[in-house]
Amino acid sequence: MENLLNTAHPMSGYVPMLISAWEQGNDVICRGASHLLFAHIPEGNPVAVVDAIIALTHFDVAAPAFGIGTCWAGFVAAAATSYEPLQKELDLPAGRKSAYAMMFGHPQYKIYGIPLRKPLEVMWQ
Repeated sequence: MENLLNTAHPMSGYVPMLISAWEQGNDVICRGASHLLFAHIPEGNPVAVVDAIIALTHFDVAAPAFGIGTCWAGFVAAAATSYEPLQKELDLPAGRKSAYAMMFGHPQYKIYGIPLRKPLEVMWQ
Protein backbone atom coordinates (compact mmCIF):
# COMPACT_ATOMS: atom_id res chain seq x y z
CA MET A 1 0.00 0.00 0.00
CA GLU A 2 2.83 2.38 0.78
CA ASN A 3 3.96 2.11 -2.85
CA LEU A 4 0.69 3.77 -3.91
CA LEU A 5 1.04 6.83 -1.68
CA ASN A 6 1.16 10.10 -3.66
CA THR A 7 0.69 8.39 -7.02
CA ALA A 8 -1.95 8.74 -9.72
CA HIS A 9 -3.22 5.22 -9.00
CA PRO A 10 -7.04 5.20 -8.73
CA MET A 11 -6.88 3.60 -5.27
CA SER A 12 -4.30 6.02 -3.84
CA GLY A 13 -7.01 8.03 -2.05
CA TYR A 14 -7.87 5.00 0.12
CA VAL A 15 -4.29 4.15 0.99
CA PRO A 16 -3.73 6.47 3.99
CA MET A 17 -6.83 5.08 5.75
CA LEU A 18 -5.84 1.49 4.98
CA ILE A 19 -2.28 1.98 6.23
CA SER A 20 -3.51 3.74 9.38
CA ALA A 21 -5.96 0.93 10.14
CA TRP A 22 -3.23 -1.70 9.65
CA GLU A 23 -0.83 0.16 11.92
CA GLN A 24 -3.55 0.21 14.60
CA GLY A 25 -3.94 -3.57 14.32
CA ASN A 26 -7.06 -3.60 12.13
CA ASP A 27 -7.00 -5.74 8.99
CA VAL A 28 -9.64 -3.89 6.97
CA ILE A 29 -8.69 -5.66 3.74
CA CYS A 30 -8.74 -9.39 4.52
CA ARG A 31 -10.57 -8.98 7.85
CA GLY A 32 -8.86 -12.02 9.33
CA ALA A 33 -10.03 -14.40 6.61
CA SER A 34 -8.50 -17.78 7.22
CA HIS A 35 -7.84 -18.54 3.55
CA LEU A 36 -7.06 -16.81 0.27
CA LEU A 37 -7.84 -18.44 -3.06
CA PHE A 38 -5.94 -17.23 -6.13
CA ALA A 39 -7.09 -18.04 -9.64
CA HIS A 40 -4.06 -18.02 -11.90
CA ILE A 41 -3.90 -18.11 -15.66
CA PRO A 42 -1.39 -18.50 -18.48
CA GLU A 43 0.50 -15.30 -19.28
CA GLY A 44 -0.27 -13.87 -22.69
CA ASN A 45 -3.81 -15.24 -22.94
CA PRO A 46 -6.15 -12.22 -23.03
CA VAL A 47 -9.38 -14.22 -22.52
CA ALA A 48 -8.15 -16.39 -19.66
CA VAL A 49 -9.04 -13.70 -17.09
CA VAL A 50 -12.71 -14.28 -17.86
CA ASP A 51 -12.27 -18.02 -17.26
CA ALA A 52 -10.63 -17.30 -13.89
CA ILE A 53 -13.52 -15.06 -12.84
CA ILE A 54 -16.02 -17.74 -13.90
CA ALA A 55 -14.15 -20.36 -11.86
CA LEU A 56 -14.14 -18.14 -8.76
CA THR A 57 -17.83 -17.38 -9.29
CA HIS A 58 -18.62 -21.10 -9.20
CA PHE A 59 -16.65 -21.37 -5.95
CA ASP A 60 -18.48 -18.31 -4.58
CA VAL A 61 -21.89 -19.80 -5.38
CA ALA A 62 -21.10 -23.32 -4.10
CA ALA A 63 -19.29 -22.39 -0.88
CA PRO A 64 -22.35 -21.53 1.27
CA ALA A 65 -23.69 -25.07 0.74
CA PHE A 66 -20.65 -26.23 2.74
CA GLY A 67 -20.95 -23.53 5.42
CA ILE A 68 -18.17 -21.46 3.88
CA GLY A 69 -18.32 -17.70 3.47
CA THR A 70 -16.55 -15.88 0.64
CA CYS A 71 -15.57 -12.36 -0.26
CA TRP A 72 -13.97 -11.10 -3.45
CA ALA A 73 -10.51 -9.71 -2.65
CA GLY A 74 -9.98 -6.81 -5.02
CA PHE A 75 -7.14 -5.16 -3.11
CA VAL A 76 -5.35 -8.50 -2.80
CA ALA A 77 -5.92 -9.24 -6.50
CA ALA A 78 -4.48 -5.85 -7.45
CA ALA A 79 -1.45 -6.42 -5.25
CA ALA A 80 -0.90 -9.87 -6.75
CA THR A 81 -0.72 -8.39 -10.24
CA SER A 82 1.63 -5.51 -9.44
CA TYR A 83 3.55 -6.11 -6.19
CA GLU A 84 6.62 -8.24 -6.83
CA PRO A 85 7.16 -9.46 -3.21
CA LEU A 86 3.62 -10.91 -3.20
CA GLN A 87 4.16 -12.47 -6.61
CA LYS A 88 7.30 -14.18 -5.28
CA GLU A 89 5.42 -15.36 -2.18
CA LEU A 90 2.66 -16.89 -4.33
CA ASP A 91 5.34 -18.86 -6.20
CA LEU A 92 3.12 -19.49 -9.22
CA PRO A 93 4.43 -21.88 -11.87
CA ALA A 94 6.50 -20.36 -14.67
CA GLY A 95 4.36 -18.77 -17.36
CA ARG A 96 1.40 -18.19 -15.02
CA LYS A 97 0.06 -15.01 -13.42
CA SER A 98 -2.59 -14.22 -10.84
CA ALA A 99 -5.96 -13.24 -12.31
CA TYR A 100 -8.05 -12.60 -9.19
CA ALA A 101 -8.34 -13.52 -5.53
CA MET A 102 -11.05 -14.49 -3.07
CA MET A 103 -11.10 -14.78 0.72
CA PHE A 104 -12.93 -17.69 2.27
CA GLY A 105 -13.51 -19.38 5.59
CA HIS A 106 -16.11 -20.10 8.21
CA PRO A 107 -18.15 -16.91 8.65
CA GLN A 108 -18.25 -15.10 11.97
CA TYR A 109 -21.94 -14.32 11.58
CA LYS A 110 -24.84 -16.40 10.33
CA ILE A 111 -26.99 -14.87 7.61
CA TYR A 112 -30.63 -15.83 7.82
CA GLY A 113 -31.75 -14.46 4.48
CA ILE A 114 -34.44 -12.08 3.40
CA PRO A 115 -37.25 -11.44 5.93
CA LEU A 116 -40.55 -13.10 5.10
CA ARG A 117 -43.11 -10.81 3.52
CA LYS A 118 -46.70 -11.04 2.44
CA PRO A 119 -47.04 -12.34 -1.10
CA LEU A 120 -47.30 -9.63 -3.73
CA GLU A 121 -50.77 -9.34 -5.20
CA VAL A 122 -50.50 -8.90 -8.97
CA MET A 123 -53.50 -8.23 -11.21
CA TRP A 124 -53.05 -8.48 -15.00
CA GLN A 125 -55.33 -6.41 -17.20
